[in-house]
Amino acid sequence: MGYNVGMMQIGGDFSFLDVGHADFGGSSYAALLDRCGAGFPVTLLSSGRAAYAHVWLNLKQLRPELRNVLAPSYLCYSMLDPLKRAGADISFYRVKADLALDVDHLMRCAEMIARASSYESLLVLACNYFGFPESDETLSAAAALRQAGAAVLYDATHRALYPPTPLPAPSLAAAVLAAGTDPFDVCVMSLRKSLPVVDGAVVMWLNGKPPAIQPREWKQGSFYAARAQAMLLKAAYLSDGFGDPSAYSMLFAQAEAALDHAFSPMSAMSPVSRAILRRVNVNHAIHARRANYAALLGELHGRPEPSLQPLQALQPLLPSLPTDAVPLGFPILVSGDRDAALSQLAAAGVHAEVYWHLPPDVAAAQFPESARLASHVLVLPCDQRYTPDHMSVVAKAARALTA
Repeated sequence: MGYNVGMMQIGGDFSFLDVGHADFGGSSYAALLDRCGAGFPVTLLSSGRAAYAHVWLNLKQLRPELRNVLAPSYLCYSMLDPLKRAGADISFYRVKADLALDVDHLMRCAEMIARASSYESLLVLACNYFGFPESDETLSAAAALRQAGAAVLYDATHRALYPPTPLPAPSLAAAVLAAGTDPFDVCVMSLRKSLPVVDGAVVMWLNGKPPAIQPREWKQGSFYAARAQAMLLKAAYLSDGFGDPSAYSMLFAQAEAALDHAFSPMSAMSPVSRAILRRVNVNHAIHARRANYAALLGELHGRPEPSLQPLQALQPLLPSLPTDAVPLGFPILVSGDRDAALSQLAAAGVHAEVYWHLPPDVAAAQFPESARLASHVLVLPCDQRYTPDHMSVVAKAARALTA
């Protein structure tokens, strides 16, 4: 279940082997959060689901009329679950085939909800995709919705290494600056996809208002226990070949099932994960992800040999690398059977990810672009554990899909 050089595996969940041995001080992720906290209230929760539930609970304190949620049609079910359990009335706006938000559809849907209720009753979700920057059009729309009275939550899980605060002025559209309104009320970032933590999510209140309800002290649960064991077993396997990948894979799956079953808006991040955040070098992680993404682009899209054309069966979903992008992974569109491609990559040693299976709440007939993305996107690993040499292995496995 993984490409091995010795016991090196490319992709999959992080393990304790990926935790640094030194406190990186001002270059650490913990220090980055401290800098964010100097400008905005920051809360550390146990998971993304807990963070969503926590945000909803606090927003309800500020606006009791809150009951409607307008969400993008391409998203993970875990973003919806806390809101559904809270009794929110959820509807969706379109996401285009290139992952751009359909701003016109978003504004029309928001206006319809406001006519039936009010903007003050509405929470709009905006989701970052794969760590790439939002368009000025998206930022302008979010600012306009806030100005109209809606609350706007930005899910920046995919760009957790490059939080949106303080949002750089050059990236703001003129309409945003003219309105004098920041695009987002609050930002949520789950950390497990980007960092080697056992648990953890960040809530940043970009509106500057400290939350009225704070999480309790950390309490160990089934989710944490299963993930900690899985990370230990994976570290043992990668370091000396001890055990079997199926054992830690099962534990990672059990952790997700435990989180699906139970989470709390009051559960804080564990002390272990807080300590790990001091041992993550943010600058290294950003540089490595960008270098690895560029290497995959060169091998799978912009190949230098004039006689070799870009691979038609593997279409990079984001075929350029903007200067402020910090890629979560390398998303490709597989023209054929995505599940078969996933299995073939695994057999070749590359653990690709599915983003995402379309939640049953999203009607495929109403949102065909999102349904196609959900059926054909695979995300190749390019994170900070690896080098461009590893990306050559990933690219070779991906090219074999076209054979």
